Amino acid sequence: MKKFFKVAALSALLAVSAMSFAACGGGDADKDKDQDKDTATSWKDKEVILVGTDNTYPPMEFVDEDGKTSIGFDIDVAEAIFAEMGKKVEIVPINWDGIFSGLESKKYDVVISSVSLTPERQEKYAMTKAYVSNKLVLVTAPGTTDITSLETLGGKRVVTQVGTTADDKMIEIMGDDSDIIYNKFDTVMQAFDELTLGRADAVLVDIVVAKYYIAKDPSKYEIVWESEDSEPIGICIRKEDQDLADEVNKAIDALYASGKMGEISEKWFGEDITAVE
Repeated sequence: MKKFFKVAALSALLAVSAMSFAACGGGDADKDKDQDKDTATSWKDKEVILVGTDNTYPPMEFVDEDGKTSIGFDIDVAEAIFAEMGKKVEIVPINWDGIFSGLESKKYDVVISSVSLTPERQEKYAMTKAYVSNKLVLVTAPGTTDITSLETLGGKRVVTQVGTTADDKMIEIMGDDSDIIYNKFDTVMQAFDELTLGRADAVLVDIVVAKYYIAKDPSKYEIVWESEDSEPIGICIRKEDQDLADEVNKAIDALYASGKMGEISEKWFGEDITAVE
């Protein structure tokens, strides 16, 4: 009996060792497989396109009431574009001040996050055609009579979101000797909070965002000035992926032709703001 138990115990030990060895081997294989997946080469081989977005910019991109899901105009546009291309979308939330460096380091494939088509960005990245019109506007509390343009901001407290074209415009108009009291915040929501709480006199922001806030509560916000020049919005892609930008442009054209782009705009703005000037 003792001999039998010794043999059985030895057999069991050998079986466990073999299983452990096999498991280790399987783990290495899975790891190698995951590494191959992580270093997947072309966007063409991907089933899911990663989209970087700053989801603190309603109604373009923001977080739903569940506190997790990214929703908004740009999110719907992203899903429609890549559905047209036979791809799925995964949203990668990222702060605006790091959104372009994240694209460059390949944390995601594209940036769809209200990116204005500036000459600098068009030089550095493969920017798509514009898919929505936009302008800069000054938003104040209703009844504000002493702010009517950028030229009337002297001595006023003005806020924007850091790293935006509104931030660039404020830096441009202030120069070295301005008496404008200027502050910038990580999110546009923080900027609007400053205005709501009376700690700012005006917000310089995209008109698409201003209209959203005014529609939510017209008793708190009013547009007192808007830029003459349009500031169209496009999709930002790495220069090396120009072929992806070309395919995205085709998808944008298809969405315009089918009326889908207009439908998405009506959903979020109650009007079609996608006709680029």
